[in-house]
Amino acid sequence: LGEARANARGRVAALAIIGDRFIASGSHDGRLEVHDATHARLPALARLDISGGKIHAVARLQSHALVVAGDFGVKIIAFDASSSTLSVIDDTFAGITTSARAVAVVDDARILVGDASGSTTMHSLEHK
Repeated sequence: LGEARANARGRVAALAIIGDRFIASGSHDGRLEVHDATHARLPALARLDISGGKIHAVARLQSHALVVAGDFGVKIIAFDASSSTLSVIDDTFAGITTSARAVAVVDDARILVGDASGSTTMHSLEHK
């Protein structure tokens, strides 16, 4: 995806499909990018640098929303295709602020989170 950028980005560790046209990628430098799958060789449409460490997992929550897990915990991110922007909806989802390594969307109301200690927990989205 995008132009060749040797050593310009940390290792890409997470990918997710957004809607029918976009691809999100998360990397070990804390960068979340969204690319247009119909023009995959072009630079990213949107980019968000998340401070606090590596991104380990990305999952599509809704049509244009993502769950992002990393050293910083879990964040809910929205992608606006019309303005090509990424914005944080929930900066510390479920109070998780460290060591999130995996996420899976169960349904419209629940998310599974795996952490660095080997625990997996289910969290509700009902408060959103």
